[in-house]
Amino acid sequence: MKNLIRGVALLLPLTLLLWGCEKENDQNGEGNNHTTQVEPDTLDCRTITTPTTLSNRGQGVDYLVPCEIDVEAPLTIEPGVTLAFEQGASLYINRAGSREGALIAEGTEQDSITFTGVLGLPGSWVGLDLNSGSIQNKLSHCIIEYAGAGKGDEPALLVRKGSKIIIEHCTFRDNNYRGLQVAPNTLLEGFQQNSFLRNDDYPIRVPASQVTYLDAATRFADNALSEIYVQNGSIYDRGYVRGSGHEWTALSIPYFVDQDLNVTGQLTIAKGCQISFSNDKWLNVEDNGAILKVEGTRLQKVSITGRAGKGSWNGIYIASSSPENIIEYATIADGGQNKKGWYMNNSANISVGYLDNPDRIIISETTIRNSAGCGIVKEPGAIVSRSKITYEENSSGNFCQ
Repeated sequence: MKNLIRGVALLLPLTLLLWGCEKENDQNGEGNNHTTQVEPDTLDCRTITTPTTLSNRGQGVDYLVPCEIDVEAPLTIEPGVTLAFEQGASLYINRAGSREGALIAEGTEQDSITFTGVLGLPGSWVGLDLNSGSIQNKLSHCIIEYAGAGKGDEPALLVRKGSKIIIEHCTFRDNNYRGLQVAPNTLLEGFQQNSFLRNDDYPIRVPASQVTYLDAATRFADNALSEIYVQNGSIYDRGYVRGSGHEWTALSIPYFVDQDLNVTGQLTIAKGCQISFSNDKWLNVEDNGAILKVEGTRLQKVSITGRAGKGSWNGIYIASSSPENIIEYATIADGGQNKKGWYMNNSANISVGYLDNPDRIIISETTIRNSAGCGIVKEPGAIVSRSKITYEENSSGNFCQ
């Protein structure tokens, strides 16, 4: 590790030394296999510009990180390594000119990799910051804990615009803010069986285009805000679902969509999904080839609602003529805050049609309730096939045309 490591000159706090002696695995709580107690090496603050490997040096903390370190070459962290960060310290995986950093941290079930804070408290260090499109970026069997220092709005892992990463079997816990935050135009190439525990905000903030990668095996417990926060951070406040194959899977916690959700490709909302929209927001299906499939079952219905009762969001708008548009075994509620456009006479939970276009949807086995306008509003030329619909407390009528 050329120019990377300098000798230890710092005495770690007693809390960190005690923690290090009980270094734990993210899956089964067992320590790593190396039993020799070591003093940590302190990493140099200079930019990493050549491929570098951090090896497991023994029991306890292997490396102390005193600052923000820019990584502009592949950084490989071997199984069993523990990095302890001082307050204000972080790893910034960056691209600069012809150099591109990568973070390759592949632990095992027996030897996890741990990113922790020296103080052993939420907010002890800043976090991991990924600004790299390298196909090598991967976190597997890692623990990321006690991050969120700085302004108090630093996620444990920030994945910036244009980045790629695989995250598998990782635990994000006891962080002072979000566990994971993903920017628009990123790619979660793999995401499975992760855990988000006791984070002091939403466990995950993710753009609408990346929700499809979240898996039902991911575990959530005791986070301050127990929802998936769907928001891309754009000043235009829109989330786009483009292309085919997008499916939102039911997780153990609901989704909170805090932006207009615009489907111009294909979106399937799978059985059991619970989704709420914030004030004045739409679920728009506006491209002529766009497809929305809301596919609940009798035992696992889909719920799409507002957050503050009647008229607390705008509703679903269908301006697509695809015969595949369908809503079945669902509850659609609390919409009708605003009508879609000048051509609509009413607001509604579900609005279908643009002028005389043959836009269409099939709705069956669904409850449509608590709209501040109509339950369903249909424009001339639109085709709404209905069967076994239950209407409840829609202020301007159940079906308006």
